[in-house]
Amino acid sequence: MASKAPLLAATRALRRPPATLSPSSLRLRRQTPPPPALTAPPRRNFTSSTAHRSPDNASAIDSTLDSVLTTQKSLTSSHKRLTIPLAGRYVSLDNVHLRDSCPCPLCIDPSTRQKLFQTHDIPLTISPRRHNISPTDNALTVIWSSDFGGYNHESTYTLAHLKALTSPRYASREAFDDWNYVLWDKALMQKDVQFIPYEAYMADDSILLFALEQLATYGLVFLKDVPSQLPLHSNIISTIAQRIGTLKTTFYGETWDVKSLPNSKNIAYTPLNLGLHMDLLYYESPPGLQFLHCLQNTVKGGSSYFSDAFRAAEMLRASSPNNFSVLTRFPVTFHYENDGQHYRYTRPTLVLNNADYHARKRLDHVNYSPPFQAPFDLQAPSGGGAASAGGGGGGGGAPHGGGGDAASSALWRQFVHALGMFGRHVDAPENQFELRLAEGEVAIFQNRRVLHARREFDPASGERWLKGTYVDGDTFRSRLRTLARRFRAPGGGGGSGGSGGN
Repeated sequence: MASKAPLLAATRALRRPPATLSPSSLRLRRQTPPPPALTAPPRRNFTSSTAHRSPDNASAIDSTLDSVLTTQKSLTSSHKRLTIPLAGRYVSLDNVHLRDSCPCPLCIDPSTRQKLFQTHDIPLTISPRRHNISPTDNALTVIWSSDFGGYNHESTYTLAHLKALTSPRYASREAFDDWNYVLWDKALMQKDVQFIPYEAYMADDSILLFALEQLATYGLVFLKDVPSQLPLHSNIISTIAQRIGTLKTTFYGETWDVKSLPNSKNIAYTPLNLGLHMDLLYYESPPGLQFLHCLQNTVKGGSSYFSDAFRAAEMLRASSPNNFSVLTRFPVTFHYENDGQHYRYTRPTLVLNNADYHARKRLDHVNYSPPFQAPFDLQAPSGGGAASAGGGGGGGGAPHGGGGDAASSALWRQFVHALGMFGRHVDAPENQFELRLAEGEVAIFQNRRVLHARREFDPASGERWLKGTYVDGDTFRSRLRTLARRFRAPGGGGGSGGSGGN
């Protein structure tokens, strides 16, 4: 087991600047001591806490551009850039970029909020004809010369708009894309696990936001006291998922039943042990969220367990950066070919968020699903680039590691070694949260982060019936942003009122 010191350093690096999270804020929801066994976590009531976002530096910055902005000599321009002092420092804005960001109703339709021109319509020679700061609303006004929209086209930019153009961190905050993720193991999840009452989740949008924040932060949350009377509530999972957004339809349908079936076409529909995996990685766009509603569970065995793939990846990055890098580059093909279906897609194991404003890019998602991994094509032509996703299973020109090329063969073996290191992290019992889902409970988890699995069970000993569905990651993030803006943004409310639907 690697030392905890590198992991602690890696975890700190993932967090936003100091004061983002404190031990007290992480423990606000810990109402009972950790249970003695994994299989019986407390189904306690939740208590909401401060959202896991970085401090609101945006509101801490002065509401004016800067006192120096009142002097017009502070504004300078060239044929390519406009330089202004902003929040205590000078920033230089590209003229084409600034013009492209014009929010006026001639450029952005007020009703649809959609752009009314093309970026390449803007002449590369465009420059400000006049520019000034309004002393009443602290907005920057620019009148453009040689503009495609007219010689005297006027653009006005608010303080918030200018900060979003010049600060990736501020832009991320404004879009509510700056959620911290907490890397968890068995011990932490036993303490922080949340079981949210079904009625509160369905009736109160602030509680729904709390559930979404748990998903953004930990990737895993549970509902309890869900109506489960059969057959009346056999499809209530649809209503639960639709609180977040539209269901994702797959070849399994909008919803699907997890039962032991004879001659099953999927290992999930057997009583066999089903190891840690993610669903539908053979799709071009795998689901972002998965929902599992326990309708019946009287069998011997069959407990569910989960593992944080982000934690495993960050442990690998801290202890072996080279092996971490290999997993971001080497292509893996996932497939499903059965029952008249043939799906296939190639992607690397670890994917970084290249839009992240940190120099040390954070993880965007993980692709790990051994049961659905296709055979490797070691005779594929080797190349020097990173793995690129593709439907043909060819790996986008990345080296596969065969064909007699010694360098490629070495990379293949390094990939196998790196994948083994990652697998040992996720498979370690101390990194797995296990429980036996009870009737009336729903597990909701991020399919691109949290691995899920099931122990073998005896189908002759009783009944085991889970009902499942999916929601796309885009839908999840959209709902999270809109509710966060409503309840978390300054002046956005924050009470417990809300509608029971979308």
